[in-house]
Amino acid sequence: MILLEVIVGVKVKKIIIFLLIFFIFFSCGNKKSFLEDFEKIMSEKQGDQLLNALLDLDKKYPEKLRTKVNIAAIYLGMEKPELAELFLEKGIETAKKSRERDEKYIFYANYSEYLFHKGNFSESLKMGMSALGSDDYDPAGVSLTIAQIHISEKKNNEAILFFKKAWGTNVNIFTAQDLFAFYYILSIAQEAEDYISLMVSIVDEIKLKSPDVRGYGFQQAEILDQVGASVSSLIAIFSEIEFLRLYNDLSNEEILKSIDLLYEKNEESHRSLKIIEGYRSFINEEWNIAEAIFTEITPEVPIVFYNYLRLASMLQSGLGTEDVFYNYLQLSRYFSKLQGYSFNLWNGIKKGSVKYDDSFIESVLRNCILIFPNSEYATLSRIELGNLHEIAQGEKIILVDEVFYYIDSVIKEGSMDILEPIAVMLEMDDNIFIDDAMELIQEAVKDKRVGDWFKRRSQKGNDKIKARISAII
Repeated sequence: MILLEVIVGVKVKKIIIFLLIFFIFFSCGNKKSFLEDFEKIMSEKQGDQLLNALLDLDKKYPEKLRTKVNIAAIYLGMEKPELAELFLEKGIETAKKSRERDEKYIFYANYSEYLFHKGNFSESLKMGMSALGSDDYDPAGVSLTIAQIHISEKKNNEAILFFKKAWGTNVNIFTAQDLFAFYYILSIAQEAEDYISLMVSIVDEIKLKSPDVRGYGFQQAEILDQVGASVSSLIAIFSEIEFLRLYNDLSNEEILKSIDLLYEKNEESHRSLKIIEGYRSFINEEWNIAEAIFTEITPEVPIVFYNYLRLASMLQSGLGTEDVFYNYLQLSRYFSKLQGYSFNLWNGIKKGSVKYDDSFIESVLRNCILIFPNSEYATLSRIELGNLHEIAQGEKIILVDEVFYYIDSVIKEGSMDILEPIAVMLEMDDNIFIDDAMELIQEAVKDKRVGDWFKRRSQKGNDKIKARISAII
């Protein structure tokens, strides 16, 4: 949970990078001298010099816990666990006497994690409970280690209690392993039906941790269907279809055929048929119809993809108020890799009355392009980016990230034809995107294959590409 992952090079579950944590904590008064010495050492020393300086500092300030934690981390990085444990043990009495809440928490949480991975669950539990103290202060998620200990002892109710404690503190501290464990013990609990909403949210977090893995939406749909939440179940299915629609080069016509099957399976439920019609309208970009349906029909169990569908439809309908934009931007943690998210955002800005500066709009357009450069959404985003910079034929714009990718692919013995979009852009009038690309191109043509290709291609092009290639070769 807290201290060793970067240094040790092994997958210790959630150990916070100690260098960062301790620079966050501040003290005052007579502690200033120690902090100055500590921060100077941590910022200026490395390797053996860092270890020796911390050992000297520990002798000078034996009551300070942060020194001992960092020394232990270094010893673990050196694969000297016995010395690491020695310094952690030395800190026990100091921790009992310390009045510095943050230091005590970090010390006990680190020690708990160390003992957990050593397999000493009983002592790990003691240290974890000491870290939480009476106020349940838990920024790093020692509750997760405690929950895992309870699972190992088949105390699932206790594990659920501590998982929920961590969930309420900070969802971001959960690893995929924690999420799977939490989901599993909820699914087998006697009160499993009472946890449906929480289980759906956990699957949303699992999807977030593994955005390239498909199928979790269907898992959500199965859970929701079992408890009769038919609308929520359909929305979970839509979440899978949407990724399939945008990234598998399937036409809308093909997708709509699969949606027709959903009509047949849900013909007895008016609400289900209505929400299917809402998603059909969303795909067909009939934004006003989609927005009206999503506003009218809400899911029985909250599911984050419904918020995306409803808010995106509102933006595309020109209904983007400050609150709508704020709520939509909060969804970026779930959908930042879904190209439609960025596409709907910049269209919402264009159609709405809320003003954003050009730099923000440009960042949204660039992100939309880079997520899937060969899609229709990317082409439309290039045109809009061109409009933003008053560039005609914006569909020919190639971002510097793409230029780097194309050149790198060729140098790695890829097909030379991949460079064609760069050549097309070099035939345009002067613009900032060509300026951004020229330095990379100038370096790339030093490779004979690349240089020869650009020479041949420039001879087939207009005067602009001829002049640009001639100037750099």
